[in-house]
Amino acid sequence: LKHFTEHTFVPLRCTKNVNVYGDKDAKETSFENFENQLLQLSKWFDSENGGAMSQRLQMTVQQTKLADLEELAAAFDLSSVQKAASSCPEEAAELWDVSAAKSTTKQLLSHCPAAHWWQQKLGSWHAALPFTSFMSPDAEAAKAAAPKANEQ
Repeated sequence: LKHFTEHTFVPLRCTKNVNVYGDKDAKETSFENFENQLLQLSKWFDSENGGAMSQRLQMTVQQTKLADLEELAAAFDLSSVQKAASSCPEEAAELWDVSAAKSTTKQLLSHCPAAHWWQQKLGSWHAALPFTSFMSPDAEAAKAAAPKANEQ
């Protein structure tokens, strides 16, 4: 948590690599495909801006208590969300009584309509940003963690 709050360890979600150069065929270049994929990604980001996903991510990033951070982060674990949603009956006709943006993860995933909705939303997020990485900007920490010559 210390590294997270001090920004010496920053988790990242990344898009897939998109081929920019080269010709696919005589009528289409890789750049046209790249441009189309980036436009679609841009539209997705615009549509998600300020929504429940964005709000939950913001709450998670701002959290400083480890137990609360773990609880908030659980909402972004796709396999846990899928498990919770699959345990709900298909025809859950309950009215929404939780906030997808502000409820606890337990509340969100125990409310069947919200769990199904969140599963779709999280699946969309994972599809748009399928890779997980991290950034560690502290040079000393990076040097200390680097493998020695005999460890490579």
